[in-house]
Amino acid sequence: MTVRKNVAGTKKAGKLAILLLVFCMLLPLSAAAAPDQQEAACLNGDPYDLDQLIEVMSRPNPPTFPVQLNDDLSLVYTGVGDMTAGGEDEAEPGPEPRPNPRPTEPLPDATNYGPLKIRAFNNANKFMFDITMSERMLKRIARCREQAGLTSADGGEAGLGAPEGRQAFLPLMLNGATDGVPTTPQRGWSNGNDTRIVRTPTTLWPWRAIAQQSFVGDDESRCTQTLIGPRHMVTAAHCIVNFGTTAWKTRELTPGRDGPGVSPYGMTTITPNPAPGDTVWYFVPSQWTDPSTSNQWVWDWGMVVIPDYLGYQTGWMGYGAWSAGVLNGLTHLNRGYPRCNVPNYNGEPASCQQARLYGDTNVCELGDYSDQLADGWNRRISVSCDLSKGHSGSAIYHYRYDPHLGKTVPVVTMVVSTESCTNTCSATNDFPNGARRLTPADVAVISFFREAFP
Repeated sequence: MTVRKNVAGTKKAGKLAILLLVFCMLLPLSAAAAPDQQEAACLNGDPYDLDQLIEVMSRPNPPTFPVQLNDDLSLVYTGVGDMTAGGEDEAEPGPEPRPNPRPTEPLPDATNYGPLKIRAFNNANKFMFDITMSERMLKRIARCREQAGLTSADGGEAGLGAPEGRQAFLPLMLNGATDGVPTTPQRGWSNGNDTRIVRTPTTLWPWRAIAQQSFVGDDESRCTQTLIGPRHMVTAAHCIVNFGTTAWKTRELTPGRDGPGVSPYGMTTITPNPAPGDTVWYFVPSQWTDPSTSNQWVWDWGMVVIPDYLGYQTGWMGYGAWSAGVLNGLTHLNRGYPRCNVPNYNGEPASCQQARLYGDTNVCELGDYSDQLADGWNRRISVSCDLSKGHSGSAIYHYRYDPHLGKTVPVVTMVVSTESCTNTCSATNDFPNGARRLTPADVAVISFFREAFP
């Protein structure tokens, strides 16, 4: 019997397959679990009384004395915080770091950092607490979650999502560069070659895990946050509370925003009087809220836990800490929501579009390390990323093979903090911006709060 091939049908089937693939790439993730389903805790039986910790901080009346929950965990009430709807979500420019591009640092597993103190606040009762956590407890929780793959990303793999640099040469050549090489070596705020372009559609992975921070009901970008869990976001401390104050910020957080009115995954609105069940929690190093702290940039990172499980729709990035020798060998990227039309300011991208996600076509190179503390880890790194107001708090991340997932996924290792100069930098400054790098202690704190607030 002669078999006739339906060539037209085959071509149609091929076109349908391509259309289906494109549709799947653009389609928001269906929830891996119901939005109200919580992650399981990594440690069985709540050995560190984390449920009691949350219960104490959520009471309508604060404790009048320090609370020792166990040998590894205690807290003390520090007062009532304020909530502010206005103000700048910016930190003061940081000092130029001393030249140190290749510092010697201990391995993450060999790092000793001692007990840590974190300032906590929630928008329901507005009470502030200092939580003191032992290194022993933090390391046990962090190790458990890392070994279980609970510090990993979720939501897709690089090959099925955003191009992330695979189209880097085309925009550069259109901007007048040759062979994909910038016409000037200067970057960022140094009035060199700003290669930021709009990154769209934001329903691609992992861009959909990046959230615009804005005033409530406004389109103007104030900061950027990144999902690192089902409802857990990492950002800069100055994006959520003013340095040296108790002024915590009411904002809207919108993952995957793609212009005014385009919010494919909804948003979380942080208000001073939330409905029951809509409590938002903020966490920053206690030193950040202390006005006597001399070097605020050392402590400029924070975490927000929202009530909405937006990450089950968007996915989230992984997080980790690697020593300088490892970081310097990786390819780093940054995506953020710049603020547009700022008076007396020239740092924004050309023809800046409000509420749109931007990112370099160049990679984000690392310069000097600074602000090394007793654990041997430098907190601040100068970077070449093209940044401006609104990028604060955005993640600097790289792609890494994850053995738990069997694929390459994005991992956050830094958040954007400040610039080292304002508007016009030195013509020789290739690394004019500053990032707050995540250390093993910070990663352990993130894992602690993901364990406490599943």
